[in-house]
Amino acid sequence: AHTTAFPASSRLTAVVRRRFPYTRTFPYASSRFPCTSSSTRLRETTLSVRTLGFSGKSLSSLFANMAYASPSPEWAQFLATDIDRNGEVSAMEMQQMLAMAGLVFSLQTVMKLITLHSHRELGTLDFGEFQNVQSFLRNIQASFQYFDQTRTGRLNKSEVLAALRHAGFGHVDQGAVKSSCQAFDPDRTNALSLDQYIAMTLFLLSAKRAFDAFDATQPGSGRITLDFNQFVYAASKTR
Repeated sequence: AHTTAFPASSRLTAVVRRRFPYTRTFPYASSRFPCTSSSTRLRETTLSVRTLGFSGKSLSSLFANMAYASPSPEWAQFLATDIDRNGEVSAMEMQQMLAMAGLVFSLQTVMKLITLHSHRELGTLDFGEFQNVQSFLRNIQASFQYFDQTRTGRLNKSEVLAALRHAGFGHVDQGAVKSSCQAFDPDRTNALSLDQYIAMTLFLLSAKRAFDAFDATQPGSGRITLDFNQFVYAASKTR
């Protein structure tokens, strides 16, 4: 079965080193900067960041992220993904990074991934949100591999149902799962690949968020009543 590594892979590591030749001597974990003075270290950090091509305008955003960043592969991957050096990852940048890791998503699906993990409503990810996305992807990949009992690299309908129940969607019945599987299985193989399963999970998370928003105004029954305009609004939140 195909395995996608998060957050680091040999391909992504190679990209980081090509794009940022000074990554291995970045000041967070480098003997290149033996000084103990925080002010001196900050000046050297600023110079090092500028050698990577970041503008002065983006430094404040970067240092805000770096304040809680650790010298980890995720930080190197964040730098590699942030192509325009503005301290945040856009949907297009995230789409390119995921494609390099073997996950091919439409821009619409990537935007859904960002929306579910960012409450700033800017359509971008800062470093903390980027870490949350990576954690989500690692967890869902681990679940996918665990429930792929046949080791085919795809989940059949019964495996999808078991995985969704484990993920907290026990209230989703077999009919709904069947419809969802068909919607995210355009080649009609009756099984979902990892990227298709992730896309379906994002859809279900978005649908639950939209449902809960209306259910909060109609508590108690677990059912909601919508007029057409409300239905269109709810449907738009799942895309």
